This record gives sequence, structure tokens and C-alpha cells, in this order.
Amino acid sequence: RYSMFEKLQESIEASLKTLKGQGKITDINVAATAKEVRRALVDADVSYKVAKDFTDKVKDEAMGKGILTAVSPSQMFVKIMNDALTELMGGSQQEINTSGSLPIILVAGLQGSGRLAVDEVMMKEISQLKDELKPSETLFVVDSMTGQDAVNTAKAFNDTINFDGVVLTKMDGDTRGGAALSIRYVVDKPIKFISQGEKEDSLDIFYPERMANRILGMGDIVSLVEKAQEVYDEKKARELSKKIAK
Repeated sequence: RYSMFEKLQESIEASLKTLKGQGKITDINVAATAKEVRRALVDADVSYKVAKDFTDKVKDEAMGKGILTAVSPSQMFVKIMNDALTELMGGSQQEINTSGSLPIILVAGLQGSGRLAVDEVMMKEISQLKDELKPSETLFVVDSMTGQDAVNTAKAFNDTINFDGVVLTKMDGDTRGGAALSIRYVVDKPIKFISQGEKEDSLDIFYPERMANRILGMGDIVSLVEKAQEVYDEKKARELSKKIAK
């Protein structure tokens, strides 16, 4: 797992204690769990608005779910969170656009350690460059270790050059990792690549579902709930066909 998400993973696991041992999902235990998850996300440097919208959605989804007797409330909540995290980070993997006989990919970002302020002159130059080159794809590269500054910088760049996707670097860092969870929500552009180091082979295609699994670290529980859901759906389908046959 990515070291920047270890603390978040531990905090989310602790948040689920409210639901463990409960016989069913209720307004009270779901609200308490969602509040703890929201606190864990904010502590991980996810913006409060993103964290609140995320946990509100998870809470609403949890209360609207049918009861699966084969799984516990905490296991059901993990599956709902996993699905919501996947959606928060883009839902599905997004390809880069390489159409055209000679596709041009424009890569933009900030250079230099500690340089967080947006350089308006540089952004104007990049905007002019984009107008001249007419690239098939424009990617914004951002240091994930800069937290909310990364999100703010991405928003400023997107407002200026309207990029197509994000490349998150330094995902192997030990900072809080809030940028990875906030950036897609704020700029409404997909994360397309991530890197865990400085070498060429450290660049990976970004898969939202895989990242959600890594953040939660509960893939076995997600699989268990998915299997229970399949059995539940098959049972409901059989009951429906019997009613139709009558």
C-alpha cells in the first residue's frame, strides 16, 4: 500500500468500530460512523467540503441499502465506502487521447521544490503554447505531497488552460495524501497517471478502483459483500420469475 494512506487506513478502520457488533444499520450508528470517517479524511488533508459530500453520500447510500443477512453492517459499510471512493476518484480508468496522425501531448506543471504560488506569467505562456500546438491531450503534473496546495494549483491551471487530465507524482511519500482524494472532485478532470518515484518505470496508469482498494485495505471484505449481493440478486430473480409464472 502507499505509505501516504497508511494513517488514513488506520483511522478508517477505527471509525468502523461503531458498526462492529451491531445487528443492523440504523440512522444513529451510520451517522456516528460517517462522522468519524469524515474526521479521518479531513485529518488526511482532504478538503472539508469533499469529505462532507463524500460521507453524506455514503450515509445516504447505507440507509437506502437492502439488508444482506450474509454480511455484517460494518462489512456493508466498507463496500459502500469502496464504491464511493472509486467514484470520487473518477470511477473508471481514463485513456489519454492519441487521435490524429501525429498526436501532441502537452504536459504542464510547476517546477522547483517549495514553489507553491501560481505563476500567472508562466500560465499565460502555457495557454499561448496550447493555442499554437493544439494538442490532442493536455496533462497537468502535480506533486501529491503538497496536499491542498496541489488542489488549489490544479484549479488555477485548469481555469486557465482547461487541461484534460492529472498526473500525480510522489505517491510513495509519507505525507497525508489528501490531494489524491480531492483533486478529481475539485477540478472535475480525471487522474490519468501516478508515479511512485523519479525513474521512468515508476509511472503507472491510474485505476480508481484499485486505488480505493489500496486506501481501504479491505479488498477481502469488498469481495465478500459482492458475492453476497450476487446471491441476494439471484434469489430475488428466482422469486420474481415464480411470481410471473403463476
